[in-house]
Amino acid sequence: MDSMTKENENIRERFRRSDALIVKKLFEYIPVMIITNLCSLLLISVDGLVVGNLVGENALASVSIFRPITVLIGVASVLVATGIGTTLSLCMGENDHKRLAVVKATSKLIMIISAILVLVLGFPAVLLFISSYGLSPEMTELTREYAIGVMISMPFGLISTVGVYQLQIVGEMKTIMRLSILEGIVNVILDLLFVGVLHMGVAGAGFCTAGANIVRCTLSLIIITKKTSLFDSHGVKASVGEVKAILKSGLPESAESLMMAIKGYVMIRIIISAFGEHGGTIDAVCSFAFNLALILAGSVQDSMRPLAGIMAGGKDWKGLRSLMKQGFLSNAVIVGAITAVCSIFPRLFYIIHGVEPIPDGGLQSLQIISICFVFKGMNLIGFLVFIFITIGGVIPVNKSRY
Repeated sequence: MDSMTKENENIRERFRRSDALIVKKLFEYIPVMIITNLCSLLLISVDGLVVGNLVGENALASVSIFRPITVLIGVASVLVATGIGTTLSLCMGENDHKRLAVVKATSKLIMIISAILVLVLGFPAVLLFISSYGLSPEMTELTREYAIGVMISMPFGLISTVGVYQLQIVGEMKTIMRLSILEGIVNVILDLLFVGVLHMGVAGAGFCTAGANIVRCTLSLIIITKKTSLFDSHGVKASVGEVKAILKSGLPESAESLMMAIKGYVMIRIIISAFGEHGGTIDAVCSFAFNLALILAGSVQDSMRPLAGIMAGGKDWKGLRSLMKQGFLSNAVIVGAITAVCSIFPRLFYIIHGVEPIPDGGLQSLQIISICFVFKGMNLIGFLVFIFITIGGVIPVNKSRY
């Protein structure tokens, strides 16, 4: 317990508020999180980039068609990871060591059970969603081939996501970056080997995702065990009450992810109805640009998370307000830049996917979707601060100045 107390005090001292420290920490964290999340984007998008250039447009379309299903299944990862991250950081801010030990034990239990459930229940759910698209037999088969490897990766991805939030809390931002870079490199190498050399097609791209996720998951667990005490609950048992608290903490962001996943699923069905199966190509390019903007905005949000948790746990509302202001400014600059690039150079995004000629309406679709990037980025920051105020909160929302 003494080691846990010392670690918690070090974390609290590292995040003790001053406006200058907030700016310094954001400038320290944001570049690291951008690199980390861009590597995550590479992990998500490299399959489409490789199969689009080496296999063909149908393979690219199948990857795009399956992506909303991946997001739907991935809602479980968001629920568990954000719930664990939020609850741990609030406990550290409150300096409640007894509860912190219980939360650590409960977090491990939830992580293991959730990974098993995702693996067991994910496959039948995926087959059901693919069938609901009403695709041609050829496209259905391509989508199923890709789905196998991706679904194998999902439990490992869930554990890795939890690991990211835990490492953020203890300030191991560079470790997160290195893990993400390694994962991205492994995925690229395997993609070029399986798809380019061994000619395994879109199925090979799915298995590459699984391989990269397994590597990162394994290393994340080793690092967290050796470098932190986040898995050390000192023999304390998990609590049903903390299970509820963790899931409740993760509910707001997972609910938003669920709505986005449903929207993506419905949108791909509309696109297929309007453009045919080649509409999957347009969706692949637009989704790449949208995910790029979302990841850049999410990098600011992720950089704010450990600071927000400590401040909310310590009831430092002035510090939280200053953090929110700096977060909005940083987000406006970063997301504004990607919006301008998408609006001025939309053809570039099709070229890097190996799409030529560009389908009718492709350029206009990308330019239209880029309009929403800035608004989405601002919403992410406000949503994060709202979560910490209400969940960690002593003050009711209607009396808050936020």
